[in-house]
Amino acid sequence: MNDLLQLLVWLQLPVDETSPSQARDAVKQIRHELDGAYDDVLVAVSELVTNAVRHADTGPQDRIDFRMYRTNTGVRVEVGDSGAGFSKPPLEELIPGRDHGWGLPMVEAIADTWGIESGDRTTVWLEVSASPSGVGKTERPTGLTRSLVDAAFESLITLDGAGIVMDWNATAADTFRFERDEAVGHPIGDLIIAPTDDSGPATRLRSDLGSAIESTHGQSIEMSLIRRGGVPFPALVRLVRSDVGGVEFFHLSILDVSAQKRSEEAREGMLAYLEYLADASEVLASSLDTDRTLRRLARLVVPTHADWCTINLVEDDGRIRRVAAEHADPQRAAELARLLHAHPNEPDAESGVSAVIRTGEALLFEEVDDALLAETANDPEYLEITAELQIRSCVIAPLEARGRILGSISLVYTEQDKTYDPAALAFAEDLGRRAGLAIDNATLYEQRDRIAMTLQRSLLPPYLPDVPHFELTARYEPAGTGNEVGGDFYDAFEGIPGVWNLVVGDVEGKGPEAASLIGLARHTLRAISIDHPSPADALSVLNQALLSGASDLCCTVALVSLDPAGGTVTVARAGHPAPLMLRSFGSVERLGEDGTLLGAIESPRIHETTVEIRPGDNLVMFTDGVLGSRALTADELASLLSELPGKKASEIADEISTSAQQAQPGGLGDDIAILIARRDD
Repeated sequence: MNDLLQLLVWLQLPVDETSPSQARDAVKQIRHELDGAYDDVLVAVSELVTNAVRHADTGPQDRIDFRMYRTNTGVRVEVGDSGAGFSKPPLEELIPGRDHGWGLPMVEAIADTWGIESGDRTTVWLEVSASPSGVGKTERPTGLTRSLVDAAFESLITLDGAGIVMDWNATAADTFRFERDEAVGHPIGDLIIAPTDDSGPATRLRSDLGSAIESTHGQSIEMSLIRRGGVPFPALVRLVRSDVGGVEFFHLSILDVSAQKRSEEAREGMLAYLEYLADASEVLASSLDTDRTLRRLARLVVPTHADWCTINLVEDDGRIRRVAAEHADPQRAAELARLLHAHPNEPDAESGVSAVIRTGEALLFEEVDDALLAETANDPEYLEITAELQIRSCVIAPLEARGRILGSISLVYTEQDKTYDPAALAFAEDLGRRAGLAIDNATLYEQRDRIAMTLQRSLLPPYLPDVPHFELTARYEPAGTGNEVGGDFYDAFEGIPGVWNLVVGDVEGKGPEAASLIGLARHTLRAISIDHPSPADALSVLNQALLSGASDLCCTVALVSLDPAGGTVTVARAGHPAPLMLRSFGSVERLGEDGTLLGAIESPRIHETTVEIRPGDNLVMFTDGVLGSRALTADELASLLSELPGKKASEIADEISTSAQQAQPGGLGDDIAILIARRDD
């Protein structure tokens, strides 16, 4: 035995589970006295005192005697109890089980020398050198090795066979927030595993390291660990076994993958945002009804990206109008509606929606607390309702298009564990730009449609003239969305006194050029009707007017001269579908000969045909939108008319228009113009 130079610790410990902790605390208090032997002494004291508590044959009033001395070479530890004595076993018998019997093997591995003294009390003693050679027996790093271990990217932890921490590097201290001297000597399960975690990996790591090795086959596994304070985080864990002097030790390598997980979650979140934006673009392009589209957009946002969503538009007078409000909780929806109805956004407000609309800058409130709510509330009732709605996080973005702010969209989370971040702000801004552009396009489209409709009405007669003994009616149905001027037209006017001209035509193409040609055709026919009462002559004059004009477009026309007094109609056709005569008894006749379209050649072929129109007969004129591969065939139209004798002209026009549209369920392929003259019975 080395010379005892100084008594460092002397404690009388109770025989209960608190003694190992008290002994470790005593060692920690004199750490500065132990030099390089500190780690070995801490582990040895923990093991020997634990053994004394578990195995000593003592009563409740007995005490464990724990002493530490400085020697001329290092440190001597003595742990005594009143249990029965025993002799030091041979080294080959120091074979521990998986969850017991590690005390003496640990002493053998740590100590330079050790022994057992028996008498009235049994004392187990050991001596540890303060030089690095002592600690080398347990593979505890020292010197340069210590620096390398502490600089490792992973947490590196050494355990004994019972799962007690023997070494703990600097990364482990940073990761788990336990300093090294706080961790050494404690069960690993108490430090890094949640008490409530009863999963297989956690259970084996907590109590059965050998089984943990076998179950992982030396591979890294992903599991949830905890930091000090119970904060969970994902980690990759690898457990390996080593053997020192016939004693097993275990080494844990733990890599905190929180940052990688956050990166993966951010990537997944961005993919979800992009997928949603694609869906949102489809919704925004689905309709030109702005309010309806924005309500669908709000329903698409909730509950995937918000617990509630509101969308506002700026009116021409500067007022802010709420267009959409959706809430994931139907019960909360009523509260939201009450709030928005009672407290509309004031355009000059300095915060929230009004500020975003005024400045065009989006706002992100990652955490909304009571102070922020109080700051933005304009009265006590508003504050009360917003508090009830439990706003936790919010982002407000402008609806912007072509440099103009058209409104705003607000996304709100009400659950504690959900917050908006800068990525969500960028998402909301992108959504706002897409919605703003859709709104602006719809507005432009509406304006264009309104202009087109106004121009279209100006190209058709505002009313039909009263013709003696005849009922006149007309129908016009534009193809497509109606935002372009169609090429079909009709007209009815008096030429020479007592004779009426009925016109149905179809100009090539659509748009402004077609509108110009319709105006030229209608006004030319009206202007020449007295000097050229013959329909064929009138169409020939119109042909010259078209050829001398600036447009290269052509048109087809059917022109009928109606003589009520003589009871006749004279028909001339320039490339246009033949008018039909529905007789009072149900037969259908095709009128006129085919002719050449106008505006194509100098001398078109145009003929006249005169037929009688009797009481109850109907002259039916129409454009090719009624007939064709996508509409009615000539036979189908004739069959339809044959079932309509005795009907009013307006009823016949409705039947034709409805049948032509029903034959084209995908929408009209061409404009439809119908003009009918019925002779009274």
